Order: sequence, then structure tokens, then C-alpha cells
Amino acid sequence: QQFFVAKVAELGWKRSLVDPQFFYHPETGSLMVAHVDDILITADKEILDDLCKAMDEKFLLRWEKDMNENWTKFLGEQWRRLPSAIEVRIPIKYVQEILEQHGLQKCRSVATPGEAVHTVDVTPMLDADQHRRYRSAIGSLMWMVAERPDITNAVRELSRKASQPTQQDWGCMKRVLRYLAGTQGYVLRLTVDDTMDLRGAADAAWAAGPDRKSVTGGVVRYGGLLLGSFSKTQVSIAQSTCEAELVAMNAVACELMGLKSLCE
Repeated sequence: QQFFVAKVAELGWKRSLVDPQFFYHPETGSLMVAHVDDILITADKEILDDLCKAMDEKFLLRWEKDMNENWTKFLGEQWRRLPSAIEVRIPIKYVQEILEQHGLQKCRSVATPGEAVHTVDVTPMLDADQHRRYRSAIGSLMWMVAERPDITNAVRELSRKASQPTQQDWGCMKRVLRYLAGTQGYVLRLTVDDTMDLRGAADAAWAAGPDRKSVTGGVVRYGGLLLGSFSKTQVSIAQSTCEAELVAMNAVACELMGLKSLCE
């Protein structure tokens, strides 16, 4: 990693102090994200080729085609650029492989990833093999939540039971998979507006679980562009809905402060 940072510094790239994977090029205004052995550069088309050629002199790289209306793979996800938006999706093949692993490739889909009302769980614990499959499914779903915010809350709830899941939890897991079976072609569309400012929205579900802990939900946008969404269980037990909402607002404010520092 230090070798990479030193070499790109010779080409004029500066590393962000906020996010070590983020680099910017002051001379051209270009941006670069480096993740393990994958690199994404955004720059004006007339200077993009020069930046890539300069990188080729330092590293052995294989560049993909510029992002266009056809799906391009990056970090396992599929991206494409349309005239008015950028779209990203989880590859349909990835979802189909998960369904096949759990014998649900021909299942009937459902309209929602979870149920609004939760009953008291009195079902038995999963056996060792089912427990392994449950944890495997959790890992597969957690990789998807950044591009599938519609399953974020359901995956958070399932992850809390990863150490001791029950038959009821396994049923909830299968419901999420059945939901994905009917929505595997969903696309996250990223668009911008003219505001060009950071905005966040927060909400809280007070005492949402049997342990009386509340849940924080939030989204962060820049110029209308969705930068992230999250669903988290609050660490402390809020004594009122107002307290739960304040904790949620603080969580979103922390996200906004971090992004503000990155933009600066």
C-alpha cells in the first residue's frame, strides 16, 4: 500500500487524510478510488487517457472500457452511465447463485423483505449445518446492502441473531431470499440536482426489539445523489421516542461531518 501511495504521489496524486482509499489530483481536478487491486478514476475525457498512460508507466494495469450505457463490472458490482444518471446493481447471477445454494431458485417471491409485526420466538435453535448455512447467507446479504438499501433493515435484524439463530430466524432469512428472487433485477439509480450540498435524513424506531433497544435509520445525499444509507441498533436503551430520535440525528450528523471533511 505504501509503495502504491509513493508511486502515485510522483504523478501528482494526493491521498485523502479522511479516507485512505481516496486520492485527488489537484492539477486536473480528477479523483481516484483504489481498493486492493481495483482502481476507479473519474476525470474529463480529454485528460483521462493521459492519466491512465502515466499510471501504466508505474504499474502493470489492465484498463476496462470507459463507463457507458453497457454494464461494466467493478468490485463485483455492475455499473453503467446514462445521459441523466448512473445506475448500479448486484449481478443477477450473484442472486441466483444464493437462491440455488438454499434451494430457492424456484420459490414464490414476496412483496416485502420482512414483516412489520414480530412474534415472541419460541422455536428451537438451528442445528450445526443450518447454522452454517444461516451465517453464509448473512455474509452474502451483507455484501449487497450498499446497493440494495431496501433490504438493509431486514439484514441488520438477521445479523443480530447470527450467533444463536432459531427456526423462526431461518424463516425470516428465507423471506428475504424470496424477496430477492422477485426483485433480482432492481437497479439503484444515482442522480444529482442543482443544490450541490450535503443533506441527511434520520428516523428511529423506539424500543423496536425484545431487548427494548431502538433502531436508527438514515440516508445521506450530496446534491441529491445518494451517498449512503444505514440501519443500526442503538447501543443504549432510549427512555423515550424523543431520546431515540436524538440518537438517530446524531448518527446522521456524524456521517455528514465525515463526508464534509472528505469534500474539503
